[in-house]
Amino acid sequence: MVGVPGRSRACLTCRARRKGCTRERPACAQCLNAGLQCGGYDAPRIFVVSTPQNRRSGYSVSGSAAGRSAPTRPTAGRASASASGAPSSVSPFSGPTVLRTAAVPISDPHLLTQPATEQRCFDLFWEAYFPSGAPIPQFVVRSYTCTWTETARRLCGQDDALRYALWANCLLTIASGRTGGQQQVLGALSEHEAGLLDQAQRWRQHHFGELALLLSRRPEAHTSGDAHYVFTDERAEMALSALLSRKQLPLEDPEWKSVPWREIPRDLKDVLVDVLVDVPGLVERYDKFASCTDASNREALRREVLERCQRLDSGLSGWFDAVRALAANTPPSDCLKCDEDQPVVHVARVVGMGLYYTTAMVLYSIFRIVDTSQESLPAHADPELYATKLADAIDILLKPWAGLYGRQSAALPLAVALDCSGQHRRMELPRPDSRTSSQATPSIPCSLTTITITMAAYTDDQLSAYLRHISFPGDLPTVRECVSSDPLGTLTALQRRHMARVPFESLSLHYSRYREVSLHPQELFEKVVGRGRGGYCMEVNTFFATILRGLGYTLYSAGGRVNIPVIGYTGWDHMVNLVTISGTKYLVDVGFGSNGATQPVPLRDGYEFTCVAPTRGRLRYQALDDHTDKSQRLWVYATRESPEGEWTDRYAFTEIEFLPGDFEVMNLRTSTSPRSFFVQSVMCMWTVLDESGETPVGLMILHRDYVKRRVGEKTEVVEELKTEEDRVAALEKYFGIKLSVAEQNGIRGLASELRFNGGHA
Repeated sequence: MVGVPGRSRACLTCRARRKGCTRERPACAQCLNAGLQCGGYDAPRIFVVSTPQNRRSGYSVSGSAAGRSAPTRPTAGRASASASGAPSSVSPFSGPTVLRTAAVPISDPHLLTQPATEQRCFDLFWEAYFPSGAPIPQFVVRSYTCTWTETARRLCGQDDALRYALWANCLLTIASGRTGGQQQVLGALSEHEAGLLDQAQRWRQHHFGELALLLSRRPEAHTSGDAHYVFTDERAEMALSALLSRKQLPLEDPEWKSVPWREIPRDLKDVLVDVLVDVPGLVERYDKFASCTDASNREALRREVLERCQRLDSGLSGWFDAVRALAANTPPSDCLKCDEDQPVVHVARVVGMGLYYTTAMVLYSIFRIVDTSQESLPAHADPELYATKLADAIDILLKPWAGLYGRQSAALPLAVALDCSGQHRRMELPRPDSRTSSQATPSIPCSLTTITITMAAYTDDQLSAYLRHISFPGDLPTVRECVSSDPLGTLTALQRRHMARVPFESLSLHYSRYREVSLHPQELFEKVVGRGRGGYCMEVNTFFATILRGLGYTLYSAGGRVNIPVIGYTGWDHMVNLVTISGTKYLVDVGFGSNGATQPVPLRDGYEFTCVAPTRGRLRYQALDDHTDKSQRLWVYATRESPEGEWTDRYAFTEIEFLPGDFEVMNLRTSTSPRSFFVQSVMCMWTVLDESGETPVGLMILHRDYVKRRVGEKTEVVEELKTEEDRVAALEKYFGIKLSVAEQNGIRGLASELRFNGGHA
C-alpha cells in the first residue's frame, strides 16, 4: 500500500513520490521511465554513536528541556541537526517522532561503514558450521574434541586480523552453497571483500604456518588464557598434518608437553593429543626402518620403533581406561550411537573418538609389523578394528546434519585412513631388492575394501540378538544347521517371523528432526534390534539381506517399479531380494506392506500362492504396457482379494543385480520427494501370526489417523486417532514403538501432523 508506513513493498523513490511501483529488481520500471535513480527496497539505516558524554547528558526529544528523556524509535531519513550541533525543535505531534543525539566527532568511521550484512554472514556461517546451528557445549570441548570456535566468536570483534580471517571462512562456506539469503549476503559483500575468497581457499591448509607462529612464541607464551586454549585446540590438527607428511612434530619435545600446563591442568583431551603428537615421529622412524638394508642397523631401528610403540600403547590405553571410568557403565564407543536429543554433543564426541581411532589405527599397524615375535603385542592391537570404527565415525561426520564442523573434522582422519590403507602407497613397506635381501617384508594391513566388506556383515552376537528379537526358536548354531538341512523351510519361517516383528513403517520421515533414512547395515541393526523399529522397503530388505548372508544364504538385491492405479508404473523405487536355493531363485520381499508376499516365491511364470488369506499372489514374466520395446520382460507381482476378484499388478522387478549406489539414489528420491507416499503419510504395519507363530492370519495397520486390524475377511477399526498424543500412544500400544521427546517434536509443523480437529493437515 503506497504511503502506509511499514506496509508498502514499493521502492523508496516511489514511496517518496507516492507513485505506484512496478517492484522490478534491482530498479523498478517506474523510476527508469521517469529518468530517476531507483532508491531500492531496503530501508536506510540510522547509526547512533553512543559515547559516555551523550549517555550522561541523556537523549532529548523534540527540543525539550535538558534532562533525561526516553528515546523513541528513529524514522529513516528524518533526523537532522543544526550547524552548531544543537538539536532542532520539532513538535512531537507534527510528524514522525525523531531521535536526537548530541553531535559528536566520529573517531572510528568503521563503526558506520561496516555493513550490517557482515554480521548476517557470520550468523549464516555458524548456522552451517555447527550441527543444528548450536555451539558446542564447553564440557564437551574440554573432554573430547578440539575446537577454535569459542575463542573466535569471543575475540573476532576485538581483533581485525581475526575478524577478517573468520570472514574468509564465512565467505568460503557461503560460496560453496549460494542459495536464498546466502546468495544475497555474498552479493552484498563481494564488491568490498572479493579478494578474501582467494585467501579463504588457502585458510584450511595453513597448519604448518600456524606451527611456525606457535614455535616463535615459545611454550611460556601458552600457559594461560586464550593463547593456551588456542594452542591445545590446534595441536591435534597440526599432529594429523604432520602425520600425513611423515615428519616428526616439534611439539613432541618434552618442553612443549609440560610448560603450557603450568597454570591450567590437563584434561582428557590433552592426554589423548599427547599420544597423537608422538605418532608422526613414530612413523618417521618406521620409514627409516623400512628403508634400511643393513641388517644390524635395521634390527636396532626395529627395537627403537617397538619401544616407542609400547610406550604409546601404554599412554593410549591409559586414556581409554580413564574415559571408560568417567563414563561409568557406558563404553566410549557408544558415542557413535545417534543421539537425536543432543546432536551437537553427539557429533563433538564422535570427533573426539575419531582422533582416538586414528591414533590407534596407525600405532597398531606399525606395532604388529615391528613386533616380529608377537610376544609383546597386546590383545587389543588390531588395526582393522579401529579402522572399522573410524569408518563408522567418518560416516557420521559426513551426515548433512553434522554441519560443516563434522565434514571438516572428517577430512584429515580420512586422509590418514587412506594413507594407512595403502591407497597412497606410502604406508606400505617396500619389498627389498633381491640383490640386497632375500627376506620379504610384510606390508601394513587394513585396506578400506576389507573395511567395507566387514561393515556389510553382522557378527554372530548380532545375529543371535536378531533371532531373539523375532522370537525365532533355537540358537544361532541350530539355525545354521537348519539352513543347511532345510533352507527353504527355514527361510519361510524367518521371513514370517520377521514380518510379524519388524514393522513396515515411515516414521523416520515424520518423527525425526532430520528426516534422514540410512541404508547403512550397522545403523539399520541399531534401529531394528536396538530400538524395535522398522522402515520402508529399502531399509527392511537391506537389513534382512544382511541377516540372510550371515546365516549362510546366497542372494543379491534387485530393483522394482511400483504400479500406482490410474497413474501406472513409477521409476525404480522398490527393492527386492532374490535368494538362490538349489539352483532356483526366490523372491523374498519383507517391505511391501499389506499386499506383500509372506513367503519366498519361486521365479516361475504363472506361479500362484497365498499371502495373508484370503489374498492370493501371482508372478508373471511379461512385458509392461508402458514398454516401448515389447520384447522386454520383467517379473510382475500381482494380487487379488478373493477367488472371484480381478488381479491387480502391484509391482514389477528385474533379475539384474542392483548395487548399493543404485539404492542410495532410489532412497534419496523416496525419502525426500513431496510425491512420495512415505513422505506424505504416517503409517506402520506388521503381520499377525496364528498361535503357533507359523502362519500369517492378519495385519495390524496404523495409517494416518486410525488403527485397524484385519483378520481373514474381517476388517475392523480398532482406534481413531484425533491428536498427536493419540498416535504416539497407539504406536507404543500396538507396535511397541516408544518415541523420544525429540522424535515426537520432529513432526510439528508438517502436513502429516495430527491437529486438534481430529484430522491431519
